[in-house]
Amino acid sequence: RKEFLNLVVQEKIMGEPNRGKIIELNPQTKNIHVDLGMDKIGLLALKDYWGYVKKDEPILVQVREKTDDAYILSTKIRLFGESLSLIHKGFSKYPECGREQERFLKSIENELFPDRDFGVLWKMNALRKGREEIIMSIRELVKSFEKINKDFEKGKNIKLLLKGLNTYYCHFDSETKKMLDELRNK
Repeated sequence: RKEFLNLVVQEKIMGEPNRGKIIELNPQTKNIHVDLGMDKIGLLALKDYWGYVKKDEPILVQVREKTDDAYILSTKIRLFGESLSLIHKGFSKYPECGREQERFLKSIENELFPDRDFGVLWKMNALRKGREEIIMSIRELVKSFEKINKDFEKGKNIKLLLKGLNTYYCHFDSETKKMLDELRNK
């Protein structure tokens, strides 16, 4: 930031599980409006919610993304690990790898989640880890999920239940790109 004055760094926070409070159902947009506290309003698509929409009822949601107008929410809680993401009641997705490696990852899923409680989004670096290390990582994420559920059940007030994943995006103008090209050439 000292060297490149026209650098714009944008922080994006994803995946914050919250105990929100249902404000209303908008029948025109088919969105449930959820109070997340601190003047933050979230939108949850009605098709993603299984239950009765009841005003002032607590709801377990996760911030998927932020737009200019609202926070886009999901009821599928996703937890982020170093080599995988765990999604409650979600789907699994495998990195582009050979069939043997994919069978290896599926065998771990089948062992840990025979009832398909979780889906796993595997990262390529999972294939460089041993079976026990992967299982230990998944179990830690499952413990986090259980803690989120316990915290959700404990109260009715709006509350952030877990810090999300921070991602930073750097935007370079053409002058900064020229300077970086010169540095690379040296």
